[in-house]
Amino acid sequence: MIKKFVSGCIKTIEGGEKMEIDNLLKVAEVAERLGITKMGVYGMVFKNKIPAVKISRRCLRFRYSDIEEWLEKKSQKGNGRKNNK
Repeated sequence: MIKKFVSGCIKTIEGGEKMEIDNLLKVAEVAERLGITKMGVYGMVFKNKIPAVKISRRCLRFRYSDIEEWLEKKSQKGNGRKNNK
């Protein structure tokens, strides 16, 4: 039995075995998550500053896990800064 993609990141494949899959986010969803505009996200993709998946010539998506990992790395880098007082 094969079920369609469900929001809980799990789908059922033949034999009832479960397989985790990664949610793909749209540009607007990433922009909202980061608190920036869609054009800002496109600019970051163009400069290779954020991980993205190019589905086709006009379709861009982002793996949820990649964005979360990227955010975690960015926040860890910020913790090492010195205060200039």
